[in-house]
Amino acid sequence: MIPDIPLTLFVIVIAAVFAALTIVFARAAKRGIIRPVIFCTAWLLATGALPFILEATNLGVAAQFPTFAATLTVTAALAISPFGRHVVAINGLALLAAIQVFRLPLEIALIQWYDAALLQGSSHS
Repeated sequence: MIPDIPLTLFVIVIAAVFAALTIVFARAAKRGIIRPVIFCTAWLLATGALPFILEATNLGVAAQFPTFAATLTVTAALAISPFGRHVVAINGLALLAAIQVFRLPLEIALIQWYDAALLQGSSHS
């Protein structure tokens, strides 16, 4: 059973990141909020589903690097695209960096899940 507080915290963090990214992309798109919501939803679903797909296909560790490389490539391509430059121009680097604050509560939740033996790791002392 996953402890209630970390799971709740995790859900809140994911919702906040989704909302922040949607607002950032909506401000840059200036075409309404539907496209940014669709993009953010697709991105979160795709990157969230990848670990489950890799586990189900038994590709294991061998598939992790290509998957990581593909995700990194798509992210970098989006960042250096004209749209990516426009997102930075409209929102500023400070706001885009501030969105990364979600990593702290996420790491706290992951550490608690690991300590509760809910996450697999190479060793657990």
